[in-house]
Amino acid sequence: MNPLDSTVFGQSGLEQIKIPVMLVSGSDDIFAPAVPEQIRPFSWITASDKYLVLMDKATHFSLLKTDSGRGVLPVPPEFIGPNPANRSLLCKSSECCVL
Repeated sequence: MNPLDSTVFGQSGLEQIKIPVMLVSGSDDIFAPAVPEQIRPFSWITASDKYLVLMDKATHFSLLKTDSGRGVLPVPPEFIGPNPANRSLLCKSSECCVL
């Protein structure tokens, strides 16, 4: 979720993807801003089966599972954003693939 696509993969890397892809982005993400890191890079993906999800008012941490008991560092509520439980319906599994 909220990957650093332009930084990590770049245009040449994203153009090579041949499998179905879904990028998920948060409109309020200050760590991986939507436009330079997901929206613009989404246009570089040449695969025909591609999807872009933009979650309104979501931050980089909106899908963070804090009750897993896995030693997740505490994140202040203002960094998580409003209604994180509603967003967790998007990804119920911790096995979500992230590009």
